[in-house]
Amino acid sequence: MVQYIYLKSTSYFTLIALILVMALGSVVNKVYAQERLLSMGAVGRILLDQRIIGSYESLNLTIEVIPQENRSVTQVEANVVIPNPIPDKECTISFDYTDNNQWQLPATEDFRSKCGNQNGKYVLHFNARDSVGEETDPNKRPRISVFVGMPPLESGVDFSGNSLESNSEFVGGVSVNRGNYERSQVLKSSSEGHVLGAIEVDPAHVNQSADIFAYAQFSGPGSEGYYMLGKKDPNGNNAPVLSWDGNLTTLATHEDVNLEQTQEISIYQGLFPVGTYKIYFGYRLPENGMLVRNSQPIEVTVY
Repeated sequence: MVQYIYLKSTSYFTLIALILVMALGSVVNKVYAQERLLSMGAVGRILLDQRIIGSYESLNLTIEVIPQENRSVTQVEANVVIPNPIPDKECTISFDYTDNNQWQLPATEDFRSKCGNQNGKYVLHFNARDSVGEETDPNKRPRISVFVGMPPLESGVDFSGNSLESNSEFVGGVSVNRGNYERSQVLKSSSEGHVLGAIEVDPAHVNQSADIFAYAQFSGPGSEGYYMLGKKDPNGNNAPVLSWDGNLTTLATHEDVNLEQTQEISIYQGLFPVGTYKIYFGYRLPENGMLVRNSQPIEVTVY
């Protein structure tokens, strides 16, 4: 049985390795990852929902897989699930062995030919097989989430839009009828939209208690105002969308979290009433009241 799979950021000088290399371009071109240990078997801890933000222009993922004593790893693969924009689309990618227990994702062209070119959230479920034929327990396969090619929303700012001494970075967009995510979209009121965001949290804030929030500035026929996202639904349904007076003190908390290095928020999925929406999201630190949100809004125009 394979014991462990190790993932590591290039920003750490340790023995665990996760390398995600991106080409330069208009999309985010940074690597974000935390040191993580993901158990591949019955022994050790299981850590799920590692999240990475990257570019789909060049996806070069290398992992280190440590087998049990007196065994060797013979195969490593990832079942890739794209929950949105294509529901239930899956593909399987086999990793190539290099050396020193290192396994590398094959060429980007191979990944894209099997899994498609759309941007969005890819979820990789890892499986490994060892020299005696044992595989990862299907109930204990680690996974990571990769936000591929999501539009950048710039560095975090405060509630009023002023610059902060913060290294938080935001990506996000709206997908129409399960197409690519774009920062700004125009759609019919009969078209379904999905608004998704992710935050690369300032390292100084990682592991701190925080409130996740989202709100929208709205302008429609004969009316304008604000809406905010209510408490997250534990069953995965849309959170309630509530009328809001635009006052920071009354801004609802969508979710209470301990901040991870990459924080995801699925803001809304469904039909939009006619109007124009500028959507903001971020986190607030209860300890000092600091609020960090995206500086560029996600914009949705519905007719």
